[in-house]
Amino acid sequence: MTVWLTAWIISALSAVFTARYALKAKLRRPIAYFMAATAFYAPLAVAINSGNSVVYAFDFIVPLVICYCVLKVRKLPASVALVAACFFISAGFLPLVTSLGYASSRGDWLLAVINCFRLMGILAVYCYVARNVFSNVTNERLLCNLVGASAVVILLTSLLQGLDIADANVFRAISTAYDPAYIRYDDNPDERFIVLGFFKAEQGRIAMIALALGLALFASKSSSSKPKALLITGSALLLAILTGSKTTLVACGAMIAAGVLISRSPRFIGMAAVIVTVMSFAVQWVTTAGRGEVYLNSTLYNFIASGGSDVETLDHRFNRYSLVAKVLFSDPIHFLGVYRSPVEGFNVAFFHNEFLSVLALSGLIGLILYLGALVILGRRLFTVDAQFPIANYAARFIFIGNIFQGATVAHVQPGFLFVASTSLSFLIYGLGSARRSRAIILEQ
Repeated sequence: MTVWLTAWIISALSAVFTARYALKAKLRRPIAYFMAATAFYAPLAVAINSGNSVVYAFDFIVPLVICYCVLKVRKLPASVALVAACFFISAGFLPLVTSLGYASSRGDWLLAVINCFRLMGILAVYCYVARNVFSNVTNERLLCNLVGASAVVILLTSLLQGLDIADANVFRAISTAYDPAYIRYDDNPDERFIVLGFFKAEQGRIAMIALALGLALFASKSSSSKPKALLITGSALLLAILTGSKTTLVACGAMIAAGVLISRSPRFIGMAAVIVTVMSFAVQWVTTAGRGEVYLNSTLYNFIASGGSDVETLDHRFNRYSLVAKVLFSDPIHFLGVYRSPVEGFNVAFFHNEFLSVLALSGLIGLILYLGALVILGRRLFTVDAQFPIANYAARFIFIGNIFQGATVAHVQPGFLFVASTSLSFLIYGLGSARRSRAIILEQ
């Protein structure tokens, strides 16, 4: 119970920080409370004595947010409505419908229900935010503080746990009590820096989102934001390394490279060069100093120490991809998302590749809708006359990073473990998609 209490206290601090900054930025109260619930990262309870049935504070706010957004949102931009509709159909609704065929257990079907329910709330907020209802926001940088403060809190928690001062790894406690074989949570050094309601990939995505906000602040023209940007960027990168997600590190590298191309600022290029150099030397020093197994996740440590030849997690994924390919080609009707009999293990969390997940569970039609939504979302983020330039920069970076995340873990589908990162991603997508209103343009 001590682990739960520690995680709840830390999550409450994160939620309070988030609510404070959101209200200070004069966001509508329902949206501010949605963000605070998202920032309460620790699960509240376990529903049916299993690690895949955790209940988050986020789940209680979703129905209220959906009702509020449906009542308040009018005349959505066509591209925003199309993105939301395509993502919901391809990544939420169709997997739920087809689960009647592929689900081999009640848990697989419940996971499809949970995924659809959470995705509906996330997309409702995306639509609300993207409609440009924040003309009264006084300071855009306050919005960047939301994730920045949370990232610092998570990093401090990880360091305290790594030093054995505190224990806030809720999923390890759940697995020990209910389901030791689930999510591979053993009592090993790999869990040293994994905290709250996260596991490796989800905590890595949070670090990636925080890095995107730090890079966006660096890309802005204001010199006053640079110290804050340095704090957020450094915290995010350190958290990403301690977490040990190789996909996250690749995504972070892609975002830094994209930032160099997008900003074309000598200051940003110099900052990127310093970050990459320092972090490379730090990782190399930890690996060669004989303490890598303490400070780095074992798969990351083995990958670096072997010079890139040890690719255990990639082998695991390719084996799973091969299994999915066999199932798909065993009957052509599977490419339509139709299954004549249950498939053992098939569910939203099985595939470790969201593109493959949408193809297998929603069929070719679902995949076309999904890819179309990605194209439309990316086009809007990179071409819109944004009301909030910093948020737009951050949304671009997050979009690029999430393409890599979607190829190996998740991007749009929250499932039962990617709740916070998916919510934050789409919140920033919506804010970055908001077009400057005519009144603001005339005033300027």
